[in-house]
Amino acid sequence: MRRRTGSFPEEVYGKEYLMTELARAKINFYLDVTKKRADGYHEIVSVMQSVSLADIVTLERADELTVFCDHPAVPGGKENLAFRAAEAFFRETGMAGGAAIRIEKRIPVAAGLAGGSADAAAVLRGLNRLYGTELPDAVLCGIGKTLGADIPFCICGGTALTRGIGEKLFPLPSPGKCFFVIAKGETGISTAAAYAALDLKYNHFCAVPGAGIHDGFHCENRFVDGKSVSCGKSNENNPDIPRCGRLSGMEAALQTGDSETVFRNMFNIFEEVVPPECEEVFAIRNELLDAGAVSAMMSGSGPAVFGVFREESLAMRARDRLRAAGIFAESCVPEAAKPNQ
Repeated sequence: MRRRTGSFPEEVYGKEYLMTELARAKINFYLDVTKKRADGYHEIVSVMQSVSLADIVTLERADELTVFCDHPAVPGGKENLAFRAAEAFFRETGMAGGAAIRIEKRIPVAAGLAGGSADAAAVLRGLNRLYGTELPDAVLCGIGKTLGADIPFCICGGTALTRGIGEKLFPLPSPGKCFFVIAKGETGISTAAAYAALDLKYNHFCAVPGAGIHDGFHCENRFVDGKSVSCGKSNENNPDIPRCGRLSGMEAALQTGDSETVFRNMFNIFEEVVPPECEEVFAIRNELLDAGAVSAMMSGSGPAVFGVFREESLAMRARDRLRAAGIFAESCVPEAAKPNQ
């Protein structure tokens, strides 16, 4: 077996025994909640983008299953989503054996960047290669969606419209050449608390008597023949463009390569319920805009914020300014879909 030296590149070391996978972070160009289901889950519509910021996951054949992460806040064992993904893989395939899995964290924890889901997706892809099972992406996604709604997207990557609870994927063209700076302050945001705040604001996404199905600016009939349509209701924070119109406008712009319109239509409903103790989200967003970002927004339920830059030099300067202020900041680029990379 050929052993690794130095840092982990994205390649296979000793095909039968040890290999690495990059677990890429995701950001949301668009994120809206459309309704709350009877089972308590929320349905969303989102445009997701995988980026080059990534954890490094190494997998080695072993008799037992173990997961170790170099970040103190990330647990091992069954509390780790990557561990449960490995269990699901062995259960689904019937393969005997195990794996020693090591996760080197580069993605901030609990930041709205799908770091845990990305690690789980990397484990599924890696075990598929490590054990030569040759499962297609559709099967890996089927395993992944039983564990977390973001895992199917993290398996496939690229740019995609997601629906349902996030497990339904519709690939979209890449936004083209651009540069991102992802930043995160010290405070965190609980995803459960963020959804609870939205439930309170939008009456659990149920129509108020007399308000019709568009109550809360949400349109349940937003899709016709798989395409987004506008209900005409405005977003209270951006009254110039209807909320649904932002989504359809973004999709159309991605299809035509109009990145300016893509980034002008960015939207994240979770910015409406950022708690007062986490308002550094907006300070970071403003810092990115002041540094030359063409657009900036919180990703997922937060608190990570990303800025979009046309020039790499501007992105690097913005990253360095934030780091000098003691804020975590990394520059990265969009990544195309690379099934079973």
